[in-house]
Amino acid sequence: MKQMKIYKSALTVAAALLLGGMTIGCSDWDDHYDANSAVSTEGQQTLLQNIKANSNLSQFAELLERSGFASSLDTTQVYTVWAPVNGTFDYETLSKESNATLLKEFIENHVARYIYDASGQINENVLMLNEKMYNFASTSSSSYTFDGVTLDQKNLPSSNGLLHTLSGMVDFYPSIYEYLDKREYEIDSIANYIHKFDLKEIDESNSLQGPMVNGQITYLDTVWSESNTLLRRIDAEVAAEDSNYTMVLLSNKAWNAAHARIKSYYNYVERFTFTDPINSDNTQSITVDTATLSDSLVHYVMVRDLVYNNKVYDNKKLDATLTYDQINVDSLVSTSGGTYRQSTPSWQMYSEDAKDFFYGAKQRKTSNGYVWVTDSFRMKPWNSWCSTISSRNVAGVKMGNLMSGYVSAAALDPAIGTVSNNSNYFFYNYVVPTSSSSSPEIDYFLPGVLSTTYNIYGVFVPANISNTAATNLRPNYVTVTLGYNNEKGQTRTQQLGKFTNDSARIDTVFFGEFTFPMCYSGTGYYPYLRVRSSFNTSSQSDIYDNVIRMASIMLVPKELDEYLMEHPDYKYYE
Repeated sequence: MKQMKIYKSALTVAAALLLGGMTIGCSDWDDHYDANSAVSTEGQQTLLQNIKANSNLSQFAELLERSGFASSLDTTQVYTVWAPVNGTFDYETLSKESNATLLKEFIENHVARYIYDASGQINENVLMLNEKMYNFASTSSSSYTFDGVTLDQKNLPSSNGLLHTLSGMVDFYPSIYEYLDKREYEIDSIANYIHKFDLKEIDESNSLQGPMVNGQITYLDTVWSESNTLLRRIDAEVAAEDSNYTMVLLSNKAWNAAHARIKSYYNYVERFTFTDPINSDNTQSITVDTATLSDSLVHYVMVRDLVYNNKVYDNKKLDATLTYDQINVDSLVSTSGGTYRQSTPSWQMYSEDAKDFFYGAKQRKTSNGYVWVTDSFRMKPWNSWCSTISSRNVAGVKMGNLMSGYVSAAALDPAIGTVSNNSNYFFYNYVVPTSSSSSPEIDYFLPGVLSTTYNIYGVFVPANISNTAATNLRPNYVTVTLGYNNEKGQTRTQQLGKFTNDSARIDTVFFGEFTFPMCYSGTGYYPYLRVRSSFNTSSQSDIYDNVIRMASIMLVPKELDEYLMEHPDYKYYE
C-alpha cells in the first residue's frame, strides 16, 4: 500500500493548496474570467449560490448540503464543479447513503480544485477531491465530456470557480484497497485480515515540531502517514490511484475452506529437540508458539499470491473487462513473485493454472484495476505454499573435504545434462575422502519442510561435468539417512536405503517418499538428509567412485508427482 500523507492542521492545508496552485497546469482564472465577473450576476456569486439558484440542480444542491461540503463552495477557494442535473442520477439511493459516503463517493467525485474550462480542443486528466482521476475531453468544437458523460452546460462562471452541468453522474470506482470495505460480496474475512496490518504513523520529517512537554515531542502541525505492512511486504500498492493491479478476493466461504485446507500443512509441535547432524553433542530443546506461528503463516500464504501488477509481463492481459473463460495468458506473476525490477520472476503460474485460478470468479472494476471475487481458492499447493524444496544447504561433511564447482550453461555438454529455469551456471558440491579408506559423508539441511508427504531425490553429478577428458567414470554407492522429528518432537533417524547413480550424466535418483509428522517452516530449524559413501574396500574402488558429487537434494510434494504422472504435458514453475 502506497504511503498517503494526511494533513491535520489548517495552516498545513493552506500551505499545501498554495504550493499546489503554483504548479497545477490549468486556465488562468484572473485573465480569463475577470471580464465576465464584471458584467455577469452569476459571475459575482459563489459556486454554492449559483448551484442553489439553478432549478435543474436542486437534487445536487440538497445532497451537497447533506454531505457537509456546501460551505466550502461559499469561500474564496477556487473549484470546478461538474454537477449532474435533476433526473439523470439515482437521487433516491444517494439520499439514503451516510454523509461520509455521500461526500466521498458523490460530491467529491464531481469537484476539483482550480479551473478547468471547456474551450477549444482539450484532453486532460483531472484530479478530483477524492483523489480519483477522470478524463475531461472535447468531442467536437463545442461538445465536451467528463469521464464519458456529456456536458449539458459549460463554463458557468462564479466568483470562486467554474460550474459545468452534466447529463448524468460520474460513476465512483473505489480503489482495490477501498473495495475491501465495499462489502458488495461477503469478503469481510480477507478484508479484516488485511486491515490488521494498517499502520498510521506521524511523519516526523514533514510535521512541524513544537516544544518538548514532559520529555515528549509535541507538534504544531502534524502530518500522518498511512500504510499497510502486509501489502508493502508483497509489493502491492493497491491503494495508489496511479497504479494498475488485479487482485483476487476470497469470499468468506473460500477463505474458510482455504484455511482448513492449508492448515494441515502447518502442524507444529510445541516442544521439539534439534540435534546437529555433524555434532551430535549439540542438542537443543526448542519451544514454539504453535497457534500463533500456524495462524500467521497459513493466513499469509492465503493472500501472498493474490495480487498481480497489470503493467508487467503477460499480466497486462488482465487489464481488461473479462469473464474467467476469456482469460488467455502464457503465465501470471504475482507481486510477491516478481516485479518490473526483476528480469526473471522468482515465481510464475502458467496458463492452465492461471485460467483455472479465476474459474467462477466475478470481476469488478476499480479506480486502479480490477478485483475478482471468488467462492473457491483454486491455487494448486505447489504453485504457492507447498512448492518443491531444492536444497544446496550443506550442514557439514565427515571423513572428507568439502569443495564446490560450477560449469556455465554454455559449456555444459547436453549429453550430460541441462540447466533449468534460465540459469547461467550449474553449481554442485563434492566431497573428497581424507584417505583411500575413508567413507565420506555430506549432510544437507532441508529448509521450509511442511507436515506433508514428499518424494525425496538426490541430484548426482558425474566426474566429467567440468572435465570432459575424465575417463573410467564410476557411479557412487551411498547410504541415505533422514533425520527428523516425530509427532512428539523427538529426534529420529530413518534409513531410506542404499543407492547408485548413472555415472555418465546428471542423474536425479529417487530416495523414497516420507511423511513429515511436524512442520518446520518458520521455526529456524530443519530436518536433514545424510548421504554417505557405502564402500570402503579396495576391491570396490574399480566399481564405485568414493568422491560424492551432488548438486542438490530435492523434496517434491507427492501430490505434484502424482499430478505429473496423470498430466505428462503439464507445465509448472520449478
